[in-house]
Amino acid sequence: MAEVVPLAAGILAALDFAATVVSQSQAFMETAKVAPRDLRTILFEVSSLQSALETLRFLSSIDCEFAEAVSNQQSVKMAVNGCQQTLTNLVGQLGSLSISDSAPTGPSKRQKIQPVVSWTWEEGTAEKLLTDVVQYKTTIMLGLLTQTVHEAHETRVAGENIQPILAEEKKHGSKAWELFKRGWPEQANPNVFHNLARKHHESNTCEWFLHIPQWESWLRNGESDRFLWIYGNPGAGKTILASFLIEHCQLYCQTTSGQSCCVYYYCSFRNYHDDHDDSILLLKWLLCQLSCRTSRVEKYFYEKCSFGQEQLTDMLAKFLTDMEIVYLVIDAMDESRPLDKLLLLLEALVTDPRLCKLRLLVTSRRYHDITSALTGLSSPISMSNEEANKEMHTFIIAQLDKKFTGWHAAHKSSILDALVEKAKGVFRVALCHVEILLSKRTTLELYESLDRLPETLQDSYEMILLEIEKEEWPLARVILLWICANEKLPGHKPIPVNTICSMMILHSSDTTDKHLEYSVDDIKRICGCLITISYFENSIAGGSDTDNDRLATTRGFDAATCSDYTIVEYLFSDVIRQGKAAFFALSDEDTIVTFLGTILEIAVRTNLKLVVPEYWTGLGDYCVRAAWLAPFIWESRIVRIDRLWTDSTKLWLATESYFERMAQLFDDYLPDASFPKARGDFLCRWETLEDRSSQTLEEKLTIVITCLLLNSWVALARRLVIEHHPRILSGTPSYFSESSYCLGSQVPIKDKYLGSAIEALAVSSIGMDEEPQQSAIELINEYELDKTRTVLIYISLHFGPTGFCNCEESDFDVNRCPLTELLPNYDSHDEAITYRLTPLQLAVHCWDYAATKALLETGVDPDGLGCAFGEPVPIHIYEVDDGLSLASPLYIIRNADYAPEDIDGLINIMEKRRASRDKIEAVLISYGATYFTLS
Repeated sequence: MAEVVPLAAGILAALDFAATVVSQSQAFMETAKVAPRDLRTILFEVSSLQSALETLRFLSSIDCEFAEAVSNQQSVKMAVNGCQQTLTNLVGQLGSLSISDSAPTGPSKRQKIQPVVSWTWEEGTAEKLLTDVVQYKTTIMLGLLTQTVHEAHETRVAGENIQPILAEEKKHGSKAWELFKRGWPEQANPNVFHNLARKHHESNTCEWFLHIPQWESWLRNGESDRFLWIYGNPGAGKTILASFLIEHCQLYCQTTSGQSCCVYYYCSFRNYHDDHDDSILLLKWLLCQLSCRTSRVEKYFYEKCSFGQEQLTDMLAKFLTDMEIVYLVIDAMDESRPLDKLLLLLEALVTDPRLCKLRLLVTSRRYHDITSALTGLSSPISMSNEEANKEMHTFIIAQLDKKFTGWHAAHKSSILDALVEKAKGVFRVALCHVEILLSKRTTLELYESLDRLPETLQDSYEMILLEIEKEEWPLARVILLWICANEKLPGHKPIPVNTICSMMILHSSDTTDKHLEYSVDDIKRICGCLITISYFENSIAGGSDTDNDRLATTRGFDAATCSDYTIVEYLFSDVIRQGKAAFFALSDEDTIVTFLGTILEIAVRTNLKLVVPEYWTGLGDYCVRAAWLAPFIWESRIVRIDRLWTDSTKLWLATESYFERMAQLFDDYLPDASFPKARGDFLCRWETLEDRSSQTLEEKLTIVITCLLLNSWVALARRLVIEHHPRILSGTPSYFSESSYCLGSQVPIKDKYLGSAIEALAVSSIGMDEEPQQSAIELINEYELDKTRTVLIYISLHFGPTGFCNCEESDFDVNRCPLTELLPNYDSHDEAITYRLTPLQLAVHCWDYAATKALLETGVDPDGLGCAFGEPVPIHIYEVDDGLSLASPLYIIRNADYAPEDIDGLINIMEKRRASRDKIEAVLISYGATYFTLS
């Protein structure tokens, strides 16, 4: 284990040097339009080396055994050490570049002078350094591959041994475990935020925190500092500090004996949607991470069927019994929703004696409610202190070294002290000041601006916006609006630069140039430091239709985000509306009208057959994906605004079903890991028709209403029912098959079913939430005049705890059954004998004790018969013996087979209900039932 520490330190050092090389190369290439080809090659190869080092660092940080195994590879150790020296040389050599001005070679609207970068290196220097970089990168990748192949072999052998155990566990599968596997990790995964924060960390900053006594006590399990609260002003660098401390805590866990780990969670305004709850998501993510370190997970999850905070905390207490200590770092608590629930959770985590092995570190702004809640619970540490202020000097030097090139570089030392003083310890203000000075074209302008630099963050943003060229204000506003609106979408995916460029063309006022194009350079030039453009890795899966093994690949793209949450706050605040930059003020109405309206218009016009699984190749692909995500956030707006509703229904009722195409893409490729409905239950698999145009409107509506409810878009479904008829829920049948994400491949079921929308909901949601089916029942009950039909449908799909009902079949607790809410509206005495079976006959035919007892308690005739020549029972997904219409319920329970036997692979309750037949017979007799059948 001792070998791991030097290697980890070497990796971190090499990563710092690599980041410097990449940033310097990018700075030169941004400044100059003409640069040596070697400079581009350096940028590419060092970025590739950086990725290899990041992979090595990450795998080593989460797996102690992997870290130790890689540390024993001498070639890898030598490569990491060699990286440091070579990258140090590159940093020094890049400092010797010179920039000269060259007249433009052709007409240009935006540039009058073209800076040119030229080498002052000795011949062959660049080539030698590049050769070393490629060699070290190859060595590291081979080391990773060797260890991964070895572990894959061990995993395969272990898998063969454990497969019989897992098969036995699957027989007792539970809704809880299925939710855990499919949805929990994806809903709360904070890795995107952590990786982004690490990219913005500057070398030799944040180290002041490692020397304060509270940190040492917290890390070493001191009793007095179990909960640290770090607070600071907006832009003070709390997130960067949190990511830095997470890395050090993880390294500490790797190098100490005992079962310990560091788990982190980032609250973010990007996560927010109507039913978002950080307190629940945080607990789920923590449990997911701990489950990787214990063998108890399945047992615990099989025992639980509900996931409130109390139940999750109980599970956490059990997990902690297997751990020595668990560090939990939570960043930006002030951005959590709802904040009061998270504050109550933190109090519970600190005061519950069962959770004494948990140590907390939280960052936030110093809001009154947070201060009130955490005072007395935590050890508060302010970001405004002498040690932290000293690092501002280091930080500004790094920023000037990166960005002040050419003639600006000569003035770095002169303006350094002024910038340190004006920033007042707020790193975000310092970044804005550097950006403002960088835009100056003469020495006089530079020093005049230095005297007028704003003191607050909001004033800094205003100055940056006002310095944008006036004719480009509309484009700048649209760019910022689309970036901010995209960040409201669930999924944490930044908006691709290609999408922004296409959107800029749509909103451009320059209609004279038919071949107008925009590039990433235009976006950077217009918006400056207000946005960050970086490479985003998008993981998908590849493979052919004939190949069941799908290989995970990564296809990335350049993407844009707001550089800091404070920018979003400013753009949507009252402050900007009252200032000189009021033109750039944004509002939720802007988001709806400009962003969502445009997305739906483009999605309707997009050929769904051409949409590709990556979703990122063009504006149309982006809009099709965003159109599906938008209702998770703006469902109420889509329902109320006719223009949005009209375009949405056009999209849903497209010739090739929008939802069906989405399901196809998700079937062929891994689902986007951060989608809020990561279960993939947004669609059953609908039978493909040779001639889609022959589909009736009602058949299309059957598919659409199912998909809306599977996504829990009840408001949208309700308006669709109002505009058409409840029959689209319970009437027109359509062919469908189960959702593979819901059921898995081990369940022996039919390939396809014929059924109504409500039946499709029941089949596709087995083992999932009851909400979609319950919503469908409420809609039918609200608008359907035929109450008997409603009751028949409900009993047909009354599958117990894994289906329509949330009552426990084993306990037969009728009071917990939703039938008790449905049946009071059902008067059997006024029932028209229209169906071949009565609801009681059907309940007995399904061996359903809970439904039988509930019906008898409402006063139904225990000997009531159906109509032999009436309508069939409105259920299609299994065979019902309509010939039993003239058999009494007591006769049926003694003689008839189990009705839904052919789909019992889905519901898996036949044997349990077989044992209840005696109870059904007894309760029928107690209500006066007799045994007979008529011809």
